[in-house]
Amino acid sequence: MGNDTVRPWPEPAPGWMRAKIGDLSMALEGRFDERHALMCRLHLQHLDQRLARFDAQVEEMMVPFRLARELLTSIPGIGPKPSRSGPG
Repeated sequence: MGNDTVRPWPEPAPGWMRAKIGDLSMALEGRFDERHALMCRLHLQHLDQRLARFDAQVEEMMVPFRLARELLTSIPGIGPKPSRSGPG
């Protein structure tokens, strides 16, 4: 038997996932146990690590464009780190 109270991700969920929490919870109801939660956590940690490496690589590639970037991010409503909307 599964444990309906197990959450596959730590709170708070990433922004793009928040809208999907209800759907995910319904899809996993009754058949999601600690083993599944562990696998989800491991996958999410892996994705977080990959995204961090990707972000670092982008930052490194942006060094030659520092001045242009500073000018662009000085525009009201444009920030240095826009929020990720994610898939869906």
